Amino acid sequence: MLTYRKCECCGAQFIAARSDHRFCKANCRLINHRAKKSTPEVEQAKASLFDFYKQQISQLSKQEILGAVAELFAETPEDRRNRKQSMLYKLLNKESQHV
Repeated sequence: MLTYRKCECCGAQFIAARSDHRFCKANCRLINHRAKKSTPEVEQAKASLFDFYKQQISQLSKQEILGAVAELFAETPEDRRNRKQSMLYKLLNKESQHV
């Protein structure tokens, strides 16, 4: 059943072919999806996590950082697939001190 609806994104009026149509175009649907994806809470959590890792990395010695980077360059694709934790996790937990 065709009905007139108002687009939840841009406010334009459109003819909805289905009862669950909420947007006039695919572009409006995409804009809405992206807006939901980047909520202020998510952005704040990302920023605080970044600040935490930045502080943790700043406490490492140059030798520890260079050792982890050297380990990354020496790693094969198969080694990378089989690694259980990220190099950052290993480095921050002092598990990869090879230099």
